[in-house]
Amino acid sequence: MSKITSIYNNLVSLCEGALPDHKRIPNPYALEQNSELILEQGWGLVVSTGENTNRQIGCDKSYSRSFQIIITRKITTTDHNIDQRTAIEKQILEDLHLVWSALENDSDLTGQTAQTIQVLDGGLEFFEGDRAKYLGVIIDVFAEYFEQL
Repeated sequence: MSKITSIYNNLVSLCEGALPDHKRIPNPYALEQNSELILEQGWGLVVSTGENTNRQIGCDKSYSRSFQIIITRKITTTDHNIDQRTAIEKQILEDLHLVWSALENDSDLTGQTAQTIQVLDGGLEFFEGDRAKYLGVIIDVFAEYFEQL
């Protein structure tokens, strides 16, 4: 098994551990195609861009791959209920904190599968499903890893 598969598996385990009360989103590539019950309090993992970094150390070649961890929560209030909206925003921020902390505490993704990890997010985002509205955050995770030639 290559390190990219290990990185993927370790990110899934990390999210399951950090967000045990959330459901895994089956299709994080098209959120609107998922059940509202899952998006109500969910997380998903998207495999994003990759790069051959053209670095070689001995018989090892460096690669980089980005992933997106998506966290969602259903908006269960009206547009004018500021207190309840603020509470949902804080819940997402707490979810975000749990994932960031887990990534910081496991910066090589268990067993040195990743050489370096860089993490950032673009802030909270609003999106709509068929019958409900959601608030979410996308966490970008950039992993550099080495594979033997």
